[in-house]
Amino acid sequence: MRRLALTCLLLLAGHASAQDNEALLGKLKKLGDVFVTYHGKGEKRTISSVDFRITGDRKAEDVIAAVRDIAQLPRLQSVLLLGPAFTADAVKELAGTKIQTLTLFNTNAGDHAFVSVGKMPALRTLAVTGSGLTDQGFREIAKIRTLQSLQIDDARVTDAVIMDLAGAPYLQRLVLTNTDVTPEALARLRTALPQLSSGDRTLR
Repeated sequence: MRRLALTCLLLLAGHASAQDNEALLGKLKKLGDVFVTYHGKGEKRTISSVDFRITGDRKAEDVIAAVRDIAQLPRLQSVLLLGPAFTADAVKELAGTKIQTLTLFNTNAGDHAFVSVGKMPALRTLAVTGSGLTDQGFREIAKIRTLQSLQIDDARVTDAVIMDLAGAPYLQRLVLTNTDVTPEALARLRTALPQLSSGDRTLR
């Protein structure tokens, strides 16, 4: 009897998730532009990827609440946050989730946000453009042992911290553009991490 009750609850949850998907999309679209991809089919499909761009002036609490709702998606694997409305407090809502890919594009996240990014236990791919990243935030990124791919653009990252990545055992791809990291420092890192692909580069 308990097994039957549990099965019924799971079926109801599957149908509710489809309704929840639509409710979430409606909420996000009130704040900006959103693109999602799904896992599964029909009524049981769930959102696995969210690209979210905030348009116009929005209340900070509304943005934070929206990211909190995104973080509750059970099969969420990838998140892109675009625009200055996203702060460290918004990114903090993703801490503890099992997302594998995170992209922050021209946000106002700042260095403190990467403490929260470091609390994403399954994160494999991180891409950061702008977003106020400096050496301080980079040190937090370098602590993420699950990273396989790291892309950083338009950030005040220097030679002083690049070797912190030497402790990232699974890092295979590194792309640095518009940073203050020199080719010499990058060469030293490649010696420490020979598995890095030829995709790594630094442009100043």
